[in-house]
Amino acid sequence: MKKKLKGATLIEAIVSMIIMALVFVIFVMIYTNVMVTDDGPGKLKAMSLVNKVVSETKATRQYNDTIFKENNLTVVRVINQSAGAQGVFVLSVKVKRDSNNVLALYNEICRDDERKKDL
Repeated sequence: MKKKLKGATLIEAIVSMIIMALVFVIFVMIYTNVMVTDDGPGKLKAMSLVNKVVSETKATRQYNDTIFKENNLTVVRVINQSAGAQGVFVLSVKVKRDSNNVLALYNEICRDDERKKDL
């Protein structure tokens, strides 16, 4: 007695591969569109730059206002005295693109005695 084996024909296999290829192409198009229009890589680079500036500021204790450019990004570091409490200042770091749209913003409240040690 012969048993019949069930399997897919060549045409069915080709059709399923074409469908998978179309789904993959659509996924790549959507992914590329999101990455280009959402400015995801720019924001990631800006946040990395903010973290670098904040850590360097704390390590070197250079609590002064500065503006500098790195690649096509402008970094603005501002130190403001807190209005609500004495002995406290606000460290603010902002990264902007040349077109002045803000990509990353960081604010931290710091004690004033750390700043006075080095002055």
